[in-house]
Parts: sequence; structure tokens; C-alpha cells
Amino acid sequence: MFIKIILSRKGFDSGYGGYPSIIMPNNEMITLPIPDLRDKVYYSNLKTNNNIKVIDIMKQLNTNIKSGKLIPLTNQTTCHLDPDLLKSSIDRGDGWRGSFGQISASQTVLENNNVKEGDIFIFFGWFNNVDLTEQGYKFKKGNDRHTMFGYLQIDKIIYPHKDEVPDWAKDHLRVNEV
Repeated sequence: MFIKIILSRKGFDSGYGGYPSIIMPNNEMITLPIPDLRDKVYYSNLKTNNNIKVIDIMKQLNTNIKSGKLIPLTNQTTCHLDPDLLKSSIDRGDGWRGSFGQISASQTVLENNNVKEGDIFIFFGWFNNVDLTEQGYKFKKGNDRHTMFGYLQIDKIIYPHKDEVPDWAKDHLRVNEV
């Protein structure tokens, strides 16, 4: 038996989000999940490891984000927290576990390549360092890059349309997946 390693690009890009994810002055990496009107997670609910509201940092960097077109970033703007790697990102119930999901063509690619339990996803994305200035958080000029920020090893593959979804995974699903 061998383990596959799959590289998966996640977080803001030039089309969804419109600017890089964030590397804080203390080197904490904050992956900004893409906007998604179908989801149940609000940017205003996301927190850093130091309990700072992510939306407050985002609004200092830019008051708009891209989701096919430019939209205002508000406390009601929803996102798809995928991959969901940090328990501290949002308030959680008992039994939380890291999770990642694919649907449609992306899921078919994984199935066609026999991705299975034990395989490892390494996540990478577009990041830039920020400085805290007197005017708030600002991106460092000329410092953006793609970098790896996390991984998950597949413990169990859950198909929401046919498998019982454990309570810890229900918050990860988009409304139309359940």
C-alpha cells in the first residue's frame, strides 16, 4: 500500500476574494476562505488564534471582496470554511475534527484517481504579510507568494447524500449538500 499526496490550492485568489490571505506580524497564517452565498459561516464569526475577529482585519485591508464581481464585505457576508483546520477559527461543539470537502467535478477527479483513506492533502494558497500601522493593518508591498499552510490525512470519506454525517461534520457542509 502507498499513500498519495495531493496538493490542493485553497483560500482567496484573484477571482474569489481578490487579495491574498494573511500572515500576521506574529507569523500566524490566516487563510481567508472564499465567499459563498450558499454557506452558513459568516466572516464575522471567524477568529485568529489570539481571538481577533478576522473580519476586522479584512475590512482594514479592503472593504470589498470578489465573488465573481466586487461585493461589499459586511458582517453578513458568508464564506466556505474549507479546509477547516483550526478549532479556534469559530465557536465549536464537542468532537470537532478538521475537515475538507469536494463536490461535483472536483470530487469526481478524486474518485477517478482512487484517492482514499490514508492519503494526505497538503494545502497551499496565496499569502502576504501584514504590518500593524497607526492606520490599521496594511499589506507589505511586493511580499505576496504562494505557500503551504496545512494538511489533512484522510481518516474517513463521507458522502453526505448516502452516508450518515457525524455531528462534528454537519457544520462543514453547504446547505445544498445535506
